[in-house]
Amino acid sequence: MSASQQQKIMMLFSIGPVQEFIAQARRTRDLWFGSHLLSELSWAGAMAFQELGGKVVYPVLATNVGLDQGSAPNRILGIIGADVDPQRIAFNVRHAMSGVWMEHVKQARAQVKGLIKENTWDRQVADLIEYYAVWRRYDVDASSYAQTLAQVEHDMMARKTLRDFRQNEPGVLYGEVKSTLDGGRESVWLTPRHDVEAAKQQQQLLRLGVKKNEQLDAISVVKRIKTALSDQHTFPSVCEMAFRPFKQSLKEDSATSELAHAYQRQVNVYIKDKLSAGSMLNEPLDARLFYVRRVEEYIDEYTKGTLPEKVQWVQQIIQWLEELYRRIPEPTPYYAFIVADGDRMGHMLRSIQNDEQHITFSEKLSAFSAQAQQIIADCEGQLIYGGGDDVMAYVPVHTCLQAAERLRQAFQGKVSSNTTGQSATLSVGMVIVHMLEPLEEVRQWAQAAEKHAKQQRNSLAIHVHKRGGGDQLQMSLSFNHDPIGTLIGLLIDFRQGYFSTQLAYELRNLYITYRQLAKSSSWLNEDSVLHEVLYDEIRRLAIKKKPTLMSEELHQAFRTKLLGLFNGQGESSIVLLDPLLRLQQLTEQLILTIQLEEVRTAHEDIHPSPTP
Repeated sequence: MSASQQQKIMMLFSIGPVQEFIAQARRTRDLWFGSHLLSELSWAGAMAFQELGGKVVYPVLATNVGLDQGSAPNRILGIIGADVDPQRIAFNVRHAMSGVWMEHVKQARAQVKGLIKENTWDRQVADLIEYYAVWRRYDVDASSYAQTLAQVEHDMMARKTLRDFRQNEPGVLYGEVKSTLDGGRESVWLTPRHDVEAAKQQQQLLRLGVKKNEQLDAISVVKRIKTALSDQHTFPSVCEMAFRPFKQSLKEDSATSELAHAYQRQVNVYIKDKLSAGSMLNEPLDARLFYVRRVEEYIDEYTKGTLPEKVQWVQQIIQWLEELYRRIPEPTPYYAFIVADGDRMGHMLRSIQNDEQHITFSEKLSAFSAQAQQIIADCEGQLIYGGGDDVMAYVPVHTCLQAAERLRQAFQGKVSSNTTGQSATLSVGMVIVHMLEPLEEVRQWAQAAEKHAKQQRNSLAIHVHKRGGGDQLQMSLSFNHDPIGTLIGLLIDFRQGYFSTQLAYELRNLYITYRQLAKSSSWLNEDSVLHEVLYDEIRRLAIKKKPTLMSEELHQAFRTKLLGLFNGQGESSIVLLDPLLRLQQLTEQLILTIQLEEVRTAHEDIHPSPTP
């Protein structure tokens, strides 16, 4: 056997910039296309590598795991024979990826022909993809697969520390308008020469999903146009996501449902009469008509922003909406954004001994990605990105806990070590936010929640960001302690009136008081003594804050449950926390329960008049 037959080449490819590209989004469909495009490029690169004679180890290209092209990770690992030129392979893989991107660019450019600065456009689209490739030779017969894998991972990290600095080619030296989505790039729109040309340009851009006076760079234009013209993906807005609990409640209340539909029919008859528009009377409820701040956007869809009577129309519709909300509850403006990531994936990869084991592990990750997509859909949410052990999605507040628990169960059920059989764990970060918060900030908050969960791993971290400030809760609970079951149980108790807001916040004051006392009181240094004192204090406060109409029997059962949570009863593993930490955890669970219910029943607190 020749030396080349005894050796193979392990190649690792990476594309980006992942987070920066996905983050440049004002709308959810921009966010989706950013992650979808990166997956599409990765898929094209993996297919090219396979066609060049390589074996793709990660991601799995087989279709039997149910993985689609929108769920491929941004990394490709493959094995190829030692008799090839790896540099040529790397170049061809890059060429395949670039071809996919340039096809999107070509299609988008055809839609904005005559509206863009050609030189600026060409410079920006050529400067998007960051592509890295590293490789190492290794002996097939030796037990060197794991070592080589660690080496190429290290090489990739080292390669990413080197940047390809290109000569700057600005359009003009000063005064160029910047993109509203990416301040590092200039807007590509041409300045209209006169009012007639400006009106014509605005009409064409509105048709493509570009708002009035919205300045976009070439990358953002491609995102916006591709999603606007796509027939395959209807991507819900955050407004629609926040509206879904209200729609669900209408299925259980026919009287409220009829009032809501009657209001929308009234609005559509009004618009139809004004514009001689086509029939809109039998359409499903449109979320925008049920939020004061979104009514104008609904009108713009039919008027294209050209009629001066628009302000009067919006005021009339808002008046009808306010009359409706005197008769029915308002929908919440809050939704949940989830970011999840597998724990100790590097440790599991280091236990892999050959490419076949690695492919088996990749199949497990791909199976989880396919199941994650179905889980989010079942929870009435939308998956933004699902590649390998990563998940990014947004869901309604009434299904957010269910989504987190099902993702955890799916990951543990699908992903396990090849050598030990031990199941992997998942850390989930969730942020609950108002639909008016900028998407870029929402994504950053969700990633901060994920990092919070990663501090102890196998955890759920929930951060609540209320609009306009207030009590911004941030807490992390181990999945070992069944946090979802506990929170759902407490939500039921709170809705039935078993405990009040006062109890939760007085327990928090109790925690703060004893935390200070414990620093200066020697007799509280013993956990057994402190536990007994806090146990009695919790029982005292629970009795003091007993709801007036609640029977003693029911309240006794609730007190037992509350004290059991403090003692750690029902936990799947014994974790010795000091009594103060247990009290803090109990307090945070109660307050989180209250805030989850508050955002579920919240409504727009400001009813602005439309800007003329």
